[in-house]
Amino acid sequence: MVHVFGPAWVARLPPGCVGLHGPLCQPSDAARPLHSVLIVAAGQGSFFALDPFHSGELQPLEVSETEWLAVLSGFSSLIVEA
Repeated sequence: MVHVFGPAWVARLPPGCVGLHGPLCQPSDAARPLHSVLIVAAGQGSFFALDPFHSGELQPLEVSETEWLAVLSGFSSLIVEA
């Protein structure tokens, strides 16, 4: 699980990707609020993430390496299933 800059993440979501409770926040280059997503796979030059705030129809979301660098907060959590 990684923590991303919420506004920067929202600015890069595909059109029509709105949460069940409305927008997460306004899209911008701001750093706050933070938002958490789960990386589930990696491809050639991109990663695939599940975003629990948004509906499942557009997921997993594909994010390029360049886009990750723009949204990563530097905080992450390691989840290990026993």
